[in-house]
Amino acid sequence: VFMDNLIRGWNKPAIVNQGIFAYPAKPDLLISWICLDDVAAYMVEALTRDDIPNGRYAIGGPEALVGDQVAERLSKVAGKAITFNSLTPDQFASGMSLLVTGSAQVEPLSIYDRMAGFYRFYNGQEVSPLIADNDNINSIFRHRPASLEQWAEQQDWTDPTDPALKVRMAGLA
Repeated sequence: VFMDNLIRGWNKPAIVNQGIFAYPAKPDLLISWICLDDVAAYMVEALTRDDIPNGRYAIGGPEALVGDQVAERLSKVAGKAITFNSLTPDQFASGMSLLVTGSAQVEPLSIYDRMAGFYRFYNGQEVSPLIADNDNINSIFRHRPASLEQWAEQQDWTDPTDPALKVRMAGLA
């Protein structure tokens, strides 16, 4: 799951304006959050090193966190209280549909219905499938990903109308 989701239009305004980090993760779901810059670094390393075996690698950040831990780290960096709100997958899908289409109605087989489906799957597992096997990854790759706190320190948590965010999100309008 990408740390960068936290600065997108479906998360950042609530974090900045209301102090709420809302995500479709049950309270005890562990997630190895990773930033997109680290995903790119792993890809470059895999493509430029001949000694990395061909295969699929489940990469993630250096720590598996539950929602309250994400909120704690964001609170520390932002300098204000941020609380975690565990959304159901259906609440999340409805909110995403409303944000993008203007309707909270989730049509069967739509991207929003499918989002709800994979979050239902993740939340329904006894052991979180979103925990990276960092011992294995670290034995193969040289790159070490940023922690959520390190990544968050590089973000602007004061302005939900961040111009760079507007440019990146323009494709959703």
